[in-house]
Amino acid sequence: MFEYFVIGSRSQIARSFAEKLEEMQVSYKGFSRNQGSIDTEQIFGLISQSSQSKVVYFCSVTDPVVLESNPEESEYINATLPGEIAKIARDAGSSFLAISSTRVFDGKTSFAQKTQEKSADTVYGQMKSKMEDLVLNANGSILRMTKVLQPAEKFLQDWARDAFSETCSRVHRNQFIAPVFLTETTGALTKILDLPSGLYQMSRMEEFSYLELHSRFASYFEERFAIEVKPPTQVILSRPRHDSLCVDGFLQDLLLDFHKQFSDVLENLTHPSPDFHRPS
Repeated sequence: MFEYFVIGSRSQIARSFAEKLEEMQVSYKGFSRNQGSIDTEQIFGLISQSSQSKVVYFCSVTDPVVLESNPEESEYINATLPGEIAKIARDAGSSFLAISSTRVFDGKTSFAQKTQEKSADTVYGQMKSKMEDLVLNANGSILRMTKVLQPAEKFLQDWARDAFSETCSRVHRNQFIAPVFLTETTGALTKILDLPSGLYQMSRMEEFSYLELHSRFASYFEERFAIEVKPPTQVILSRPRHDSLCVDGFLQDLLLDFHKQFSDVLENLTHPSPDFHRPS
């Protein structure tokens, strides 16, 4: 049988994790959502017949439009299903880990501690909070993540296009982030799966807001292109735009350059590697 099961294998973090497993030369089975649905019957059947396997759940509905238009299906994917799989894995003698989010906090204060009471003020955060309770009650593990920044982030693409078109960008208000990078995330996943079950939180010791990140982005543009970037419009939760996600070569190179510079600055401001640990 398979040593690992990767559920939600098309996500950015899951793809990176699968590459890590291939490097480790271990067997795994990936499951992905197809047009919003996932083959739960196959998942339940395979995991129930596997002992000593490691199951990682990456599936998540994050689009605010979908969360509002299809709340029942969204809650099933974000909360109920991982709870059900955690129970099956426990009964089969396998370990289970689900990815959660610091959106279980309201983001109104910087650096939410692991032991801080949850205070989700969004539908997505409330679903993730419920998922945490279900998984932990089934003796599974939770890795609570902050923002994983990559050069092709959709909001960075939007900010770049807004700068060139002299349009005000939409920026999260009162939402603090403590970004980590993809390589750090995949390394933490493999380690946590060998640790006792429980709640883990991966973050840095310093956080800053999206507004502060936009300020760095604006400074970068003004220095490189002599473009005066307009002040952003602050919103509680940005709705995704429905234009193409295709990134042309110039914009990709631009975002890679900004990401490298930003990463260098971030590493100098924070610990060289993020912490992840169980709450005391």
